[in-house]
Amino acid sequence: DQEGGIVQRIKDGVDAVASQADTATGTLPEARCTYYRLGTQLRALGVNQDYAPVADVIREPQDVIGTRSFGTDPARDAAFVRAAVTGLQSAGVLATVKHWPGHGNTLTDSHAALAVLHQDATSWRRVDRRPFAAAAGEVAAVMVGHLALPALDPSMRPATLSPVLVRGQLRKVLGFRGLVVTDSMWMQPVRAAGDPAQAAVLALRAGDDMLLMSPDVPGASRALLARVQRSPRVRAMVQAAVRYVLAAKARIGNQPGPDLCSS
Repeated sequence: DQEGGIVQRIKDGVDAVASQADTATGTLPEARCTYYRLGTQLRALGVNQDYAPVADVIREPQDVIGTRSFGTDPARDAAFVRAAVTGLQSAGVLATVKHWPGHGNTLTDSHAALAVLHQDATSWRRVDRRPFAAAAGEVAAVMVGHLALPALDPSMRPATLSPVLVRGQLRKVLGFRGLVVTDSMWMQPVRAAGDPAQAAVLALRAGDDMLLMSPDVPGASRALLARVQRSPRVRAMVQAAVRYVLAAKARIGNQPGPDLCSS
């Protein structure tokens, strides 16, 4: 979570970066350079994936994402998301856009409760999906949020546990072929769905490839292994997830691209 602004987990060896809101007041080449420099510093520390940039479009003035977003204009946000992705990945660090399907239209903090997105499907496609769609062909990973979007999935499941929003909208409709990572499995909306073992199985079935911060890694692992051993369908899901993980690892091995700050 080295986003810039208020979310910068590493303090030593990495320069402080402005918030995404502040970055968006500059130019796209400046943004690419900023994230390229961040990526080179992270790679020098051995960090090969960054859970950034935030691709949420701010719709509510008091939205919990705030300055973590590039702003309120979906077209401008999309351009800056792509610039950040290009910068990080040109430095050899995998970028991760978040929080699918978009955290910008709710006042609820998804750490504490299920955040419900009340926009209709047309509005979501026109605004919230746009930065994700712009980056989908280039970005290495997408982080899925604990966000319900009843216009597309009336079950009110958080996106992390929703086959409709991951296998359907992200994979099939948007055509994303990179790595799908959950937001933290410690967060309340997932914990409310069952114990860590049950949540792990639900996340796999939804289409998530990597589960972030399970409260009980051994229990989640045992639950998945038990289902792999008795269900060919679950075994195929795990094998598909592993292929996405291996493809991401192969990208890490690529040499960094040209210096985006040299011009």
